[in-house]
Amino acid sequence: MKQIFRYSLHLLLFYASFLYGQPQVCRANDVIDFKKKIENHGQFENEVMLKLPQITPDPHLEDQDHHTGIEMQTSVFQKYTATSAHNANLKIDTAYFHINLTDDALAETLELYTQSVECWKCPLQRVAVVGAGQNIVTILANTTHKTQLALRCRTHNSSLIEIWSMTTQFGEWGEYTLFITPAQVSASYNITLAIMEYPHWSTLPILVSFCIYLVMALIWLLITFLHRYQIIHKIMDCWHTERLVNADLGSHSAHSYASDTINAASLTSLSTPSSPVAWGTVEPPILTNDRQKQRLRSLDTFRGLSIAVMIFVNYGGGKYWFFKHARWNGLTVADLVFPWFMWIMGVSIMLSVESQVRKKVGRTLVIRKMVWRSVKLFALGLMLNSGYPSGNDLEKLRIPGVLQRFSLCYLIVAILVYLLYRDSNCHQHGCCAAFRDVRAYWLQWLAMLVLLAVHFCLTFLLEVPDCGKGYLGPGGISEHSTYENCTGGAAGYIDRLILGVNHMYSHGSEKKLYQTATPYDPEGILGTLSSAFLVFLGVQAGKIVSTFSDHTSRIVRFLLWALITGGVSLMLCNASANDGWIPVNKNLWSVSYVLGMAGSAFLVLAIFYWLIDVAYIWNGSPFYQPGMNSIFLYLGSEVFGSYLPWSWVPFTVSHAEHLAMDLWGVSLWVAVGHYLHYIREYFVL
Repeated sequence: MKQIFRYSLHLLLFYASFLYGQPQVCRANDVIDFKKKIENHGQFENEVMLKLPQITPDPHLEDQDHHTGIEMQTSVFQKYTATSAHNANLKIDTAYFHINLTDDALAETLELYTQSVECWKCPLQRVAVVGAGQNIVTILANTTHKTQLALRCRTHNSSLIEIWSMTTQFGEWGEYTLFITPAQVSASYNITLAIMEYPHWSTLPILVSFCIYLVMALIWLLITFLHRYQIIHKIMDCWHTERLVNADLGSHSAHSYASDTINAASLTSLSTPSSPVAWGTVEPPILTNDRQKQRLRSLDTFRGLSIAVMIFVNYGGGKYWFFKHARWNGLTVADLVFPWFMWIMGVSIMLSVESQVRKKVGRTLVIRKMVWRSVKLFALGLMLNSGYPSGNDLEKLRIPGVLQRFSLCYLIVAILVYLLYRDSNCHQHGCCAAFRDVRAYWLQWLAMLVLLAVHFCLTFLLEVPDCGKGYLGPGGISEHSTYENCTGGAAGYIDRLILGVNHMYSHGSEKKLYQTATPYDPEGILGTLSSAFLVFLGVQAGKIVSTFSDHTSRIVRFLLWALITGGVSLMLCNASANDGWIPVNKNLWSVSYVLGMAGSAFLVLAIFYWLIDVAYIWNGSPFYQPGMNSIFLYLGSEVFGSYLPWSWVPFTVSHAEHLAMDLWGVSLWVAVGHYLHYIREYFVL
């Protein structure tokens, strides 16, 4: 508890001034015991007490960037020295890992091989060698995921024999030592992995930040409650009335009579409660005959939440690995927001198309507006891409991108929905009336299923040179480099064939971990087809809103679609990251990923819709206002994200400061969204 209190105090001071140094972990004494035995191969009669001074790392150390669970290898130390600064060279998500061979006369050479469990089907990589006079080695271990360790002995005939292995999770800023002692039996060793310094509680800043924002939210709700029921005003009226009564002592002058009349009215208002409205919420809107004039407040709130999380993860997410994109298969928080935006765009497309049809706008004009909006989105995406290191070099300008994916999917789905639009009211009666939101649009469903079938055929049936058919892996060192240049399979091949490697994203999330040399773009051509299907599933949510007017029917259908799409996604991926037929993969925009994201979006909208538009428990703030200007906030965050006051060069190397900076940047953009809503300025394309 003392350590928790100390960390909390340090972090609160940091949020106030941004000037404190790195939080210190518990220090080891000159005499260090084996605080925790993680693995023990060999017989130990008693607990060992070992006098072990700290190590001074090499100041000329350079990052080797192995990304195999061990980030960096240092020089070999011949002996321990007595001085140390434990955290001097430790970066975020790293820990010291020492290898201590206690026998100086050992003739064999021992080699340490490691690999992160995050690396799918990757062989272990050699990171350190001890023995033959080099008895102590210090390396930096990566702490984001579990690490596989294996110690192998190289014999006189140069063959390798594995003598020890384990998988463990290192903690940030901890210190670990692998003690290797030759046993009395020939070619055997006593090996122990010990914790010399306990790791730092790296997720504590998240907990503290959550508590701070929770307190701020409660204060805001209290202020809203007091303002809505005019509590302060009524208390002041009571106090003022009592003061006047005590001062007048029953005087009936004209002035007193007028004051008494006014305060009597105030007292009457005190005794008459206002209409019952949920605490801290907006009042229900006055219903009109035209449903389409009412915005779906829950949808704008969902959009605002998505833009806030997107800006947060784009700014770095506090340097936490789960706020970054998955390296290949799997899912993190960062992988949620982009598909949510695509799905929300689908909902808006349906509501917009229905509005255009009801107003009887000319078909040519509607299609021209759709094409023009798509062109503007694509052009803005290219402008943002010119800000990358390649700049405005047209020979190296990246063509795909986030806004480009929005542009193409919008164009495909919007025109398809408009041209094949049918009025669902003609199916209000009959045995299939409950499914009229699907039955009336069967041609749209047929067209989108054909598009999805094309995606399937290209993904699994296209013959890729030197890669075969249906490969979905990251390439590189995965599967012992069998598919080294096959990153992304058919999706990567199509992009390289049509766009060329110079116009693709060259810093993918898989590049460092899998040591890939082939460029792969996560917003490529083939993924656009499955993304368009995700947008169409958002259109289905819009059909539910436009077809059914009662709240229960809408919520039940939202939940039903969440169950269907989420269930199919789980079956395709076998509820695992790597073992299913079609893994959940944001880089590929795999079908399991698209369906899973659609299911989560249906679920979130159902919850928000009940909280905001049905029960009026929540008014959507603080996300509703930014949701009204999401494109403006996204463009602004991309252009000005590296400028003050949104970010600065960190003073410390810690999650705490990065998290504070990223949350500060997001909060500023949310405040911008609130100001734009206050002055009634809304930017649309």
